This record gives sequence, structure tokens and C-alpha cells, in this order.
Amino acid sequence: MRENAHRSRPLERKAGRGGGALLSGMVRCRRCGRRMMVLYHSAKVLRWSYQCIGEGARTARTTRCLYLGGVQLDAWVSQELMMVLSPLAIEAAVEADRMQQQQRADLLRAAELEWEQAQYQASLQARRFEEVDPHNRLVALELERRWEAALGRAAELKRKLSAMRSEPSPVPIPSLEQLLALAQELPAVWNAPQADMQLKQRLVRLLIHEVLCDIDREKREAVLVLHWQGGRHSELRRPLPKPGNSGSQTSEEAARLLTEHAETLCADALAELLNQRGLKTGTGRPFTAKRVLSFFQSHRLGKYGRPAPVGTGVSLAEAARRLEVSVMTIRAFIRRGLLSMTQRYGQGVCYIPEDQLHTPHVQAAVRAVHRHPNSLPSKAPKRAPSSPIDRTSGGA
Repeated sequence: MRENAHRSRPLERKAGRGGGALLSGMVRCRRCGRRMMVLYHSAKVLRWSYQCIGEGARTARTTRCLYLGGVQLDAWVSQELMMVLSPLAIEAAVEADRMQQQQRADLLRAAELEWEQAQYQASLQARRFEEVDPHNRLVALELERRWEAALGRAAELKRKLSAMRSEPSPVPIPSLEQLLALAQELPAVWNAPQADMQLKQRLVRLLIHEVLCDIDREKREAVLVLHWQGGRHSELRRPLPKPGNSGSQTSEEAARLLTEHAETLCADALAELLNQRGLKTGTGRPFTAKRVLSFFQSHRLGKYGRPAPVGTGVSLAEAARRLEVSVMTIRAFIRRGLLSMTQRYGQGVCYIPEDQLHTPHVQAAVRAVHRHPNSLPSKAPKRAPSSPIDRTSGGA
């Protein structure tokens, strides 16, 4: 009972407070019955998810019970909402409401007839009791018992009828013309950029009570059960996105530059080039070498993953380890022309020719850094290349 205590409490839905999440406070985990929380991932690009931490809510563990992308979940529910509010669905809803009202009236009329029949039986037993000979005690006692039973049944049916009459009748829906006008204007209002999120949240709460979520791992589908206001339920199954496909897409200009320079520039240089032009990733973040390599891998560019030729050089981290300086110092050496970077063909990672680590001017600069960490050569030696980045594809 302690484990399932959270199931017995009704879901306290939050009112529409704005924000990006359309179903905030309305989503419940189908596995454990807990309400799923909204987690916002970025302040610059509005992205969110719905997650349930399961037993972590009680045991302080961080293991997640269920996780679903918020943008996709809200879009699925919005599509179903638009379908429900379509003209044909509205006509069907009006007809169903009429049939429900008629059924309620029929049940009430049947209860009234049953009570009237019970009253007639009670009055009939009363007349029979009054007409019996008082000296015939056995017959009088039997008729009295039948009279009392008839009165009891009539009283019970009267209480039942009173309870049915006191039940609140369903709120009548607007007219068909009003609903059809609303259905025609709703998609445009819903998808308008200036649409108020609080208004959309309130509209969803008028039609949907809660949403139960689960994931079918075998079929890779999200399973949604929508509990509509009024007691009806509907189940939706939607395919989950493939791993690595977050729904975001790199801009065409950034993708063009990455494709053109995949074989000629290293990942660091490409990231710097894209950032100088003010380009962002599909999620609105600045480019880094790691994100450039991720783009290469997902688009099969630059022969990603091919083993590099032997003897082409060492990485920046390896060069820093051998010279006993930091990676930032190695980058400073490169900017000043003491070292040059080259790219292993198809790898997208920058390397330094190994023989440059043992040149006299590099060794002198390293000794100067060891003595005075802030002292670096102010200009490059004459033998250094004109560009700090060797953009040859051979890498040797």
C-alpha cells in the first residue's frame, strides 16, 4: 500500500502558466502512475522533455523511469486535437450528445413508470387489507405484510427517482453552427506565431483530462492514452525518432561549408571559420571541433573513421605532453608560427609534424615558458609557413 500510495491521489493539474510545454502538469507515466515533470534544456533554443524519475522521487535515485521529447509529444497531441475538432468530428459529437440526452430522458421516464407501478401496488394491497374480515387473523396478517412490503418498495423507488433527478445534467454543448465556425478558425489560430501559449494550454485542459505515456521498445513506438473530458479514451501510437535524430537540422550554408572543406580543413579550423561567419548548429549552439566531427560522422563525410597513415604527426594533446606545456601554449606556438598544423586525410583532426617539436626555436620557446610562463616569442621564425594551418589533404 505504501508503494502505491501515489496512485490513489487524484492528479492535481496545474493551470496554464505559459512556457513552452503545452501539456505541463497533464502527463502521467503509464508505468508507475506518477506525474511526469517538464525539463527545459536550453534558454536560447526553447526545447523541453517530459520525464518520470519513478522511485527516484522517494529514494533520491537519479534513474529515469520514462523519458519523451516534449516538442514531439506536444505535436502529436495537437494533431489529435485538431482531428477531434474537425467539422465531421463536431457533427458526430453533437449527435452523440443528443443521443446521450435522449438516453438519460428514457432512463428517467422508466424510473418514473416503475415508481408509479409501485404506488399502485401499494394502494391495491391497502384496499385488500381494509376489506378483509378482522376475525380472519391469518389472512389479515399476510395482507398486512404484503402492504408493508409494497410501501417499502414504493419508498425505495421514490428515493432512487429523486437521486436521478438530483444528478447534475451534462453541460449542453454549443450549437452546431458555433462549433463548425470554431473548427474552421481553430487551426489558423493554433498555428499562428503570435498565439498565446496560456490560451492554448487552457483549451487543451478544457478537452483533455490527462495523457498517459509509455514506450513500446520492441516496436520503437510511443504509446499515448488520451483521457478526454467526459470519460472517453483514445490510444495513439507514434514511431520514435531514430537514434541521433533530434529533429534539428544544420543550416544550408553551414552544411555547404562543412561539405566543401571536409577534406581540406581540420575540425578546429572549420569550427573557427563557421563561428566567424556567425553560423550555428541545428540546436543553436556555436560550432566546436567535436560538433564538426559529429556532423562528419552523421553525413559520412571526410571518410570518417579511416585509420590515419603512420608517421604523420602527433595531436595537440600529445605535443603538449611531450613538451611539458599546456595545450593552450601549443596553440599559442601555432598562432606565432613556431609550429604548424596539418590534417590527417579524412580524419578531421589536427596534427603537428613530429619533427617540428625538436627544432631549436621550439625548444627555446619551451624553456622560456618553463622559466616564465607568460613569456612567448613575439613573432614567428623566418622558416615558419605563411599560414598557421597547413591545409593539405595528404597530412605528410
